[in-house]
Amino acid sequence: RAGRSTERQCALELPIRCAGSNRRRPGFPVIDGVRARARIACRRGDELLAAVVFDPPGGNLFSAARGCGAHWNGAPMAVTRQAGLDGSFLATGYPFRAHRALDLYLAAFRDIFLSAQAIRRCGSAALDLAYTAAGVYDGFFEFRLSPWDIAAGWLLIEEAGGVVTDLAGDPRGLAGGNVVAGGSAVQRELLATVSRHADEGELARRFAEDGAG
Repeated sequence: RAGRSTERQCALELPIRCAGSNRRRPGFPVIDGVRARARIACRRGDELLAAVVFDPPGGNLFSAARGCGAHWNGAPMAVTRQAGLDGSFLATGYPFRAHRALDLYLAAFRDIFLSAQAIRRCGSAALDLAYTAAGVYDGFFEFRLSPWDIAAGWLLIEEAGGVVTDLAGDPRGLAGGNVVAGGSAVQRELLATVSRHADEGELARRFAEDGAG
């Protein structure tokens, strides 16, 4: 990570190892074992300006620039128009950095699971957000990520016509690390469901307790 200036900041992460899983969805690569990816995001102040997420095994490059749309291997991409949570295909990640928030996450997961068609975890928030922006997933949610985990995907979602916020519904809530994203209808229902079980304040308190422990 570089660019500590308060005016401009860029985050760069080169490919790392990531758990694979079984995935069956048109347009989504089926890969077992190691998953690698690279992500870059640049911002000025609180505004994200440009983003790139690269999925080497899948051969997929996702990019976006503020006001210029989002692209998948050079072609314009957009979030799905799924009408709501019922029958949706979602992605998530587990709150491994905030064990004391696990009960909140599982309560939200249960309610979402009962409405969704399926929920997948590939192990990379950057890729989950990128594939949501590309219309492969209908939505994504996760707690307590680092800003550099989600900055690139955050802009991809916005430029692909989607909505991405923290649990308070703040579209500039990147710093908190809690994210709910998708097409407008899915994101709205997903946020409402998650918010019945968790909020920004409670997650921050539990995260602090994990650190103290």
